[in-house]
Amino acid sequence: MKKFFVFGYTNLDLHNEHDEPTQEDRMKIFAKWGEWQKDMGEFLISMGSPLINGVQINQDGFKEEKVSNLSGYMIIQGENKEHAFELLKKSPLFGMGHGQNYELFECIM
Repeated sequence: MKKFFVFGYTNLDLHNEHDEPTQEDRMKIFAKWGEWQKDMGEFLISMGSPLINGVQINQDGFKEEKVSNLSGYMIIQGENKEHAFELLKKSPLFGMGHGQNYELFECIM
């Protein structure tokens, strides 16, 4: 099996504060993630975490501007890149209405 880092991106510019989910809707979203995690089984190595407040760092210090739409990461495993893609296609991240997408990187060590 190959391991893959998966980075999730959400375009918050498409986010509408007036369309915030209710608590009941949030529970449904969490349930979808839980079902997907269960379905992933051995292929999900780490669910990772949502990410916020990213900054760019260089030798001079922090650049306090929005640097990307990176919103989370996870680690999965699969037979190959195509298998990893098939696993990710079922993710609840898609269809949430904020231009979501993933980047997939194979770990070589």
